[in-house]
Amino acid sequence: MTGKLLLATILCLMGSGALGQILEGNYNVTAFCTAMKTGTQLGSIVSCDYYYVCGASGPVKTSCQTNYAYNYTVQACQPAGVANCYYGVENPCAGKTETWVPLTGTCNGYTYCLNGQTNGTGTCKAGTKFDSVSGGCVYGSCTNVVVESEEPNLANICEVVPPKIYFGDTQNCNKWNFCTPAGVLQSATCPTDTPYFNTEKVMCGYNTPSVCNRVTDVPLGTATGACTTNGEVKGDSAVCGQYYVCTNKQWQVTACAYGYYFDVPTKACVSRQLATPTAGCNRCQYASTMFVNDVDSSTCQEYAYCNSGKAVQTEGCNAGLFFNEDRQGCVSDTDLPTYVLNHGACLGATASGGTTSDSTGSTAS
Repeated sequence: MTGKLLLATILCLMGSGALGQILEGNYNVTAFCTAMKTGTQLGSIVSCDYYYVCGASGPVKTSCQTNYAYNYTVQACQPAGVANCYYGVENPCAGKTETWVPLTGTCNGYTYCLNGQTNGTGTCKAGTKFDSVSGGCVYGSCTNVVVESEEPNLANICEVVPPKIYFGDTQNCNKWNFCTPAGVLQSATCPTDTPYFNTEKVMCGYNTPSVCNRVTDVPLGTATGACTTNGEVKGDSAVCGQYYVCTNKQWQVTACAYGYYFDVPTKACVSRQLATPTAGCNRCQYASTMFVNDVDSSTCQEYAYCNSGKAVQTEGCNAGLFFNEDRQGCVSDTDLPTYVLNHGACLGATASGGTTSDSTGSTAS
């Protein structure tokens, strides 16, 4: 187990355009905080000695006093012997005998303690999970798949989020989540008359300029598969504003700052219009117009219709035209060489000559 209890990887990646991510293995603390009300406390899966407070600009690491440990279920530091926390503890069986404690990094694993020492491990049967409070298997399922990695592993979102609070989602502004006292994640969507979940008011309501800013498509607590070369980066073919970093042979998702995309040529986060993101990704993300260029390095003719930040329909300009996002229409490709200099989605596209029209087929002025 000691191999899984490494120090947290705290990454500030890709220069000024990247959002500094606090990562503990597959647990993206920064992403979690964007879905929480300011002031919410989150546990660590690396150590019981500290926790995170979600501030307006991200998570703030906060330490407990000596001989105390953080108990996320009550959002407080308690004497280490009663805090019921086992992350980073060298001997989780210290002071315990003839009892069971959780096998950290798993949702349904446990360790049997005898005379203060580990005396074997086991796994709860299908359809059950280990409950650290009762010290036994209870009905329930794990929300994440266990990842074989030397990094710490978050196997259940409700291992770090306090019970009985409502919080949002980073992939769907309509969705809210709730952790029961038993550590079971419950989720639902807001009603159609108040469709957006407001994390600060902790209720469903209407969209404002800030309510849905948390929706970056960075998933809460997830690992994204194996990789071979640590430090390698790659773009996301679905989400322009995020990329993956190979960390301890596992791809870890990382978000660019708001309004920035991952730029494939420079492998850095740059402003949306200048970036050449991964082909196929959603360029409606952060867009303020109804129509946007698709990533098209051939003729710059492909464009998408945006609705609520998502591309819902793709079209193409006729021969001799290219799509000009600034003018919201198909225009003569004689202007293309100048356009591509400041519009990375069309980097490498070549012109062939023609007339002009807007996205509905009429002439663009």
